[in-house]
Amino acid sequence: MVKYCREDDDRSRISVFKCFYALFFEDFKKIFWNYCVLNSSLYTVEEQLKISFINGQCKFYEGIVKKGWEEHGATVKTALFTFCFNQLRALTKFLRNQSDHHTGADPKTVIESVNECVETDSVEAEEEARNFRYQVFVKAFGQLDEKCRDFIRWRRLFEMSDTDMKTKYPGIDFTSRVPTDIAFRCVQALKKIVANLGRKN
Repeated sequence: MVKYCREDDDRSRISVFKCFYALFFEDFKKIFWNYCVLNSSLYTVEEQLKISFINGQCKFYEGIVKKGWEEHGATVKTALFTFCFNQLRALTKFLRNQSDHHTGADPKTVIESVNECVETDSVEAEEEARNFRYQVFVKAFGQLDEKCRDFIRWRRLFEMSDTDMKTKYPGIDFTSRVPTDIAFRCVQALKKIVANLGRKN
């Protein structure tokens, strides 16, 4: 994906955008429909979602071109939706601040106003997106069994040695699998739960 995005070719760029739209827009619409400003005098709900999705995928594409892609426990869809949600939140804030006399305004002025709102609101929106991801991880962590939670907590977060882990849990048979391996498998299980929660959201 990174290689394709960095080709710096208009045809490749259009293909990426079409692919994102075909794969993800309907899901984005279902999830975030209620975030739109209903009965806006400037845009319908469908238009609000499309504007936000298109702007969001552009921001996501630019991020991939500049920084590449690191999973960090998030799927492409989850990361893309974070960018799109930031744009939707900024657009929603802009529309709520508009009065009826903006109806029929110069499209260039409207676009500039939206862009300005996106820039000024991006920090707050990104913080909210981080909080949302944090809540997903907390929920996923709670779905693990108690042993896995302990192993992730003590072996991975607090970096307790295998020797100390064996002492801490004398009732576990470590002959076939060392604590490090168990912790690794628990982390993989956590990632799967996170991915499933992301698909449900």
